[in-house]
Amino acid sequence: VTDVTLLFEGEQDHLVPCCSQTLLDSDLFVVAGRMIGHSFLHGGPVLPGISSAIIHVLVGGDIETAEIHLKDCPDLDHRHIIQLLEGNGSLSEEEMEEVTRLAVMWDLPGYSEQHRKWLFSRMLQHAVLYRTKCQVKHLRRGIKETKIWSLITAQEDAINVVFPRASEVQYGPEVILQHIAWPVTDSDDDDNSLCPEVVTRQITFLREYIQKGLGTETRCQYGTGTHVTGMYRTESEREFRCLISAALKCLNCRLKYLSSGAMTRM
Repeated sequence: VTDVTLLFEGEQDHLVPCCSQTLLDSDLFVVAGRMIGHSFLHGGPVLPGISSAIIHVLVGGDIETAEIHLKDCPDLDHRHIIQLLEGNGSLSEEEMEEVTRLAVMWDLPGYSEQHRKWLFSRMLQHAVLYRTKCQVKHLRRGIKETKIWSLITAQEDAINVVFPRASEVQYGPEVILQHIAWPVTDSDDDDNSLCPEVVTRQITFLREYIQKGLGTETRCQYGTGTHVTGMYRTESEREFRCLISAALKCLNCRLKYLSSGAMTRM
């Protein structure tokens, strides 16, 4: 996807807010918080893949008690340097200098074997949580404006619903079918442009397409009517099916967009 602004960066289930002063000054994280809240209230897409450490701090947890993983550090260069402190292996002079350089840049003491484990923990906290404190604060402010704050802070289950693991979010056929408003008999919205038999056939095909994932060739045949002689009874039915074909193509693109983490972009 092009022409988008990343609000979160990193790996799935370890996403953290981008450390961009421009995004912060633009209040985009406040807007993102509102979007998260309103989407939850109206049964829309949730925000999967956020780091558990970020979620912990977002809902009021203390930085010192947050469980942080190396994968939560989105900058691979910083992650490599911090990883040097993990374990008890000896470091070369060059590696010690790398650690000290980064630590001093973050107003932390340089490397020494005596406080190696402490420095590892502090550098990880800084890379993931201290650098994103303002972004998380803005997210919290936006969520509070949607009046769901008391719910997600009082109910742990609600937190898991609003911020699920990426592996728990599946945009599969059943999810799509559940969110389609199917035509009903004697509906006030019915313009009676198509007879019930035609509508039934169209619904049947759409269900089959979503459930079985028909290929491109079948979709093109469906849109053009080349696979069945006399497939259409009226010109309006042909036009309707062509529109459905185009809509299905857009649906495929949308699902690929969602599965790539679209809620982390604006």
